[in-house]
Amino acid sequence: MRYLIIIILLLLQTDASAQIVSRIMLSDDSIKIGGQVDIYYSLQMTRPDLIQSIDFTVFDTLTPAMGMGSIAQTDEQQADIDWKKPFDNSNEINRTKITQNGKQYIYSDTLSATFWDPGLYVLQHPSVKLKDGRIATLQELEVNPLLVNFPTIVNQDTTQQILPLAPIMEEPRTWEDFIWILYILIPLLILGLVAWYIYKRNQIPEPKLTTIIKKPAHIIALDKLDGLRQQALWKSGEIKKYQTELTYTIREYLENRFEIKALESTTEQITKSLKDKDFSLSHETALREILQMADLVKFAKANPPEGLHESFLNTAVDFVNDTKDPNSVEEVIVMDEHGNIIETNNETDNG
Repeated sequence: MRYLIIIILLLLQTDASAQIVSRIMLSDDSIKIGGQVDIYYSLQMTRPDLIQSIDFTVFDTLTPAMGMGSIAQTDEQQADIDWKKPFDNSNEINRTKITQNGKQYIYSDTLSATFWDPGLYVLQHPSVKLKDGRIATLQELEVNPLLVNFPTIVNQDTTQQILPLAPIMEEPRTWEDFIWILYILIPLLILGLVAWYIYKRNQIPEPKLTTIIKKPAHIIALDKLDGLRQQALWKSGEIKKYQTELTYTIREYLENRFEIKALESTTEQITKSLKDKDFSLSHETALREILQMADLVKFAKANPPEGLHESFLNTAVDFVNDTKDPNSVEEVIVMDEHGNIIETNNETDNG
């Protein structure tokens, strides 16, 4: 009886590991030498507790399947590729990158690389190690190859710039023939400029003032989130647009609130920049959920349940309220036409 139970458990583990779907997507199918491409990697599974680690070092041995020109790669030569972060398969899988979608669990990660060798690259799926020491059997989806091209060199045809010889022509009259007119006009122009200068010097122009209202970062974010709630884009099927606007609002809030470059950074770069700020672990978890769900919708074409969209919107509102600066107030700034600040008034923040 004991052996029967062990066999059943092994069969269950084998069945769970066989349901792992590996997907690799590229941000671009073709780049120039020295160009950067983002690799979106994801695993879809039913039993994330069986996963031990993912071996990304297979990307360190990439070689072009087809070389180009005199510097074509051979099978023994590795391509010259700069990865944004080094690979390490000794650590366990980062379980903060796993999200649940119904009965399925999705692990997602983004790898960025700069290619310096031309050719056609076919990426292999990383191997997945289970906790029992076995290598998981994956359902590997097809990966589009990456083509790295030489820069385009445009040969300019200069033969069309050679013009035929012009026929001999009579020399036209020049300004020297009318120089006597300048002797009259220049003194009159100088007198006019002097008179205009004296007139303008005696005039006291009224200053042109510009009033700018600078709202706190959380007020701007909450107004935009309320607008998203009223639009309810997910109900009309515009899920990708909704997720894009939601994550842009959160990134813009982080940039204004914590003074970090959130709009042009990845999720990992954002969380790393927030380490030195007054930012708790619970806030970091909520932020990862919002940004990673948007990545799944935009890049992995995930389709979350309808109720999850409003739930993430509520999470975003709570995130802004929990992390806002309680001392921030609305500023009314008055500036002159030269950009100098004339007056600054702080109004009580009712947000």
